[in-house]
Amino acid sequence: VERDPAAGWSLDPARLRQALAGCARGHVFMTNSHNPTGALLSGAEIAVLAREAERVGGVLVCCEVYLEFEEAGRREHAFQVAPNAISISSLTKAYGLGGLRAGWIVLGEALVGERESLLDLAYLTYGDQPTHTLRASLAALSRLAELRVAIDRTRRETRPALLRWLASSPGIVSTAPALGLTAFPRIEGIADTNALADFLVKHWDVGVVPGEFFGCPGHVRIGSSEEPALLQAALDRLGAGIADFKSRPGA
Repeated sequence: VERDPAAGWSLDPARLRQALAGCARGHVFMTNSHNPTGALLSGAEIAVLAREAERVGGVLVCCEVYLEFEEAGRREHAFQVAPNAISISSLTKAYGLGGLRAGWIVLGEALVGERESLLDLAYLTYGDQPTHTLRASLAALSRLAELRVAIDRTRRETRPALLRWLASSPGIVSTAPALGLTAFPRIEGIADTNALADFLVKHWDVGVVPGEFFGCPGHVRIGSSEEPALLQAALDRLGAGIADFKSRPGA
């Protein structure tokens, strides 16, 4: 079910019900906050989506890896708001520890009986990491409060520059990301953002992820995790590069 950019990239329960209609069993897979837009659904909205899955005997599986950018006391986890929901997350994105390949799965109360089956599946399909990696992961999990210092500083220092650029750049149409360090603006007048991304790397030494990667040509994903001065320079180059691309014959 595609999200609607005109509605802030929300997920429409009516469209979800239509997509699930006729399924013997249908499951819902989603991200919150949303990758790549940073849109955030409330716990109440997630509960409604989970009930649509429940109508056809399914579960809602929510990737919350970007929800870790939110302060712990303000997070609304899927497993907490819907008994047939599963929350999955990891140390990969917000904490910058992708090399550890460590994460977690939390089941809603109606799915607690599936725990042993999930463990069996994990053992059948996934090999344990080296002992030193597991120990490093445990150490990280015990020190999340310390790791949050860098997250909060990065968000505080970089978010204003990103929002200013999105709001002030001509031909850029975007909602402000509610959470995280990415935005997904639409570039007016450009349909082939694969070509734009290639051009930006080659001629302006700046990288974006083309919207085609997410099934949304005409958009690009921008990350804003750099130091403030470097981020501002990159945004300035991005704007100039987009204008240069548009000025080329056949663009």
